[in-house]
Amino acid sequence: MWLRYAFLNHAWWLGCCLVCHTVGTCRWFVPLTTYYVCGTACWLTHVAGHYSWSGAWYKFHTLGHHIRSYPPSKFLQTRYVSFEARRRMTNCNPLFDLNTLMYSPWVLFTAVIHALCGVNDAGSLSVCLATGVLFLQQQDYMHTHIHLRGSWLEQYEWFYHLRHMHLKHHQNDMKHNFGVNDFVLDVIAGTLLL
Repeated sequence: MWLRYAFLNHAWWLGCCLVCHTVGTCRWFVPLTTYYVCGTACWLTHVAGHYSWSGAWYKFHTLGHHIRSYPPSKFLQTRYVSFEARRRMTNCNPLFDLNTLMYSPWVLFTAVIHALCGVNDAGSLSVCLATGVLFLQQQDYMHTHIHLRGSWLEQYEWFYHLRHMHLKHHQNDMKHNFGVNDFVLDVIAGTLLL
């Protein structure tokens, strides 16, 4: 089931490519290459958050999110609260949440990579930045709903499969299923656990 969702996810991004090309706003491949470059960088950042050598990121992500806020016994909750908000005992501004600070630079990095590869027209770079932001929003939205008991997405079978795979990520050594929406890199890296 995860493979079907991954296929639909990739098809959606390819559809964005075709729309952008048809409208003439950018080179046809920009949304898809942005998805892959930004997605790979975010996946690697997520992996790093599970190793102590990443310092504060490990403390925030693994010790905070996985062990304190959402251990397997509290994986589903009625309201999603980030570790930063729990730590401060308040509703924190998501712009200053460490998750945002860790993943957001990859959007700009992706635009720079495109520019260095000669994709430097204003339309393509604008679409690249917009696609990167949309990608991060999609990841965050899905991750929030995966932890949310009673999510409106529970009506879909594919969502239960994503949730199950993310639960596996929170269990045991927490070294599997680093993807949120897409597990292709987990297949390549040998970290996929069904």
